[in-house]
Order: sequence, then structure tokens, then C-alpha cells
Amino acid sequence: MIFNMDNIQLLAQAYRKFLLELGQEFKHIKESKAYEGFADTFIDTVKSPEIGFTPNEAETLIHMYDKFCLLEPQDLPSHHSMKMMVNKKVDMSMLEDAKLLSVTDFKEKLKDEEIGSQERTYKYEIIKRVNETGSIKKVYGEEID
Repeated sequence: MIFNMDNIQLLAQAYRKFLLELGQEFKHIKESKAYEGFADTFIDTVKSPEIGFTPNEAETLIHMYDKFCLLEPQDLPSHHSMKMMVNKKVDMSMLEDAKLLSVTDFKEKLKDEEIGSQERTYKYEIIKRVNETGSIKKVYGEEID
């Protein structure tokens, strides 16, 4: 099997879509009480060995579905960012940041929004790996471009 970045990206999008579909199913089961005959409560259903989720995970997936169900898979942020947006009740105006930033940077952006600060106690440095030796070195000035 040949692996390439296009396949990884397609699989990641399919995973995000799958999470939303799972949230949709949990929502349907919860609202329609379709779990009756399988378990006594929705929570018992979710926690059953056949399903194996925590109630919190199921609720998060339901909220992810509610928030992101109208988006196409390629427009969804990472599953970590989707969970963060749901759990922290982040407005959809932050969607582009969630899509474009790494999870760590998106967390920082949310924290900055929360406390109104953008001061950093660190700085980013760009490094590159030297192909011949495998070592890394810092990149300066014009090399960055």
C-alpha cells in the first residue's frame, strides 16, 4: 500500500465526518429513546460494552454535530479543535482560526480572547534539517524566505 499526504488528509476528513455522524446517531437515540429494549437509559446505552463511550464523550459528539453539521468535511477543523470549540462554547466566528492554526496555537488564541492579552513569553525560531548529516540548524534572515 502506498501512503501519501493526500490519503492522510482524505482519511482525516472522513474521520471528522464520521465523528459528526456518530454525534447525529447519539442525538437521535437520545431524543427518540431508541435505546429502549437495549438499556434502561441513554447513559446506560452509551456506557455499555458494545458502545464503550463515556456520557461526556457522547454529549460532546452530539454538540459537535449540532455545531458543525452544515459544514462540508473539507471545511471542518481538526477533531481536537472541534471538541475545543464545543467544550469551551466558542463562537463560529473562530472557525477559520480553528482550521488554520495548530491545536496549540488555537488554544493560545482562545486564551488570548478570554483574557484579552497577546503577550508571549517565548518566540518562534525556524529550524531546518540538514539532509546530508541529519542534524538541525537555526535558519536566519533571508534563508527564511
